[in-house]
Parts: sequence; structure tokens; C-alpha cells
Amino acid sequence: MRRAIRTMTSNEMRGVNSTAVLELIRTDGPISRSEIATKLAVSLPTAMRIVEELVQSKLVIPTGKKEKSGGRKRTLLAFNAEEHLVIGVDMGPESLYGAVADLSGKILVEHTEHHGLAGVAVYDHLENLIAYLLKSTEQTEKQVRGICVGAPGITFYDEGVVKWAPSL
Repeated sequence: MRRAIRTMTSNEMRGVNSTAVLELIRTDGPISRSEIATKLAVSLPTAMRIVEELVQSKLVIPTGKKEKSGGRKRTLLAFNAEEHLVIGVDMGPESLYGAVADLSGKILVEHTEHHGLAGVAVYDHLENLIAYLLKSTEQTEKQVRGICVGAPGITFYDEGVVKWAPSL
């Protein structure tokens, strides 16, 4: 059986390029737009367009520092890890652990809830924990970029279902 050949859409390519630019800024920043274009082998207009979108989303910020080179000084860009939040929850057999962190991994809020339950009864506790963590972010005015729940067992990603989790 032949596998279907699939190409990438322009939106998918834009997403890949945006991810590459963001990762480069995160790992090598502060960095200029021209350095980004050179290191990623993309055109300067492409790098500038992607950077503008990342600045608008507040994932990247101008540092106020300027590139030190022989030519015109260019503004350097940095990853804005403190502006956005993520929530992570670990579903253990006897407790739920949840945390709110910024994108640098700094934990801002954490909470453990011991339940000793199994099956569907655990999910009410999960819902309550996520609601608690979301509420704890309200006064920060920072955007929650995602929520991740770790569940032990076999998960079917495409269906979004945990098929077998012995401790749950």
C-alpha cells in the first residue's frame, strides 16, 4: 500500500516558521530581526512579519537594547516568558497536583488535592482543581496559554480519550 504524499499548507508553514523564530528568540535572545533572518535562512521581510505577530501577541518584547555592529543599530528582541501562564495537572492515584507557571517554568501557584477516589468521581475533583487554578490567575491579568493534564495509562490522542488508566 502506498502512503499518500502530503504537502504543507501556507498556514502550516507559517506556523512552523513562527515556532522557529520564537524558539530562536527564546534560546538566543536578545537578538535582532536581521540575525533571526540570517540564522533561520529566511528573508528579512519574513522575519520582520513573524516578529511583528509575536510582538502583538506579547510573546516577544523589544528589550530597548540595540545591536552593536558597525551599521545602523537595531532593536533587540527577547522572549516574554513572564507575560503568559500555563496550567499543569498531574492525576495521581490518590491525589491531584496542579500548578500555574509562567513560560519560563517559574511556578506561581500550586495546589495538591488528596481524594482517594477512583473512576468518574475523580473528574469532579479535577474540574474543581482547574477552576481553582484559573481563578488564581484572574488578578494577574496574564493570559493562560494552555492547560495540560497528565493521566497515567493509555491515551488515544486523536480521540482525546484515556482508554486505560488503572489508577483512575
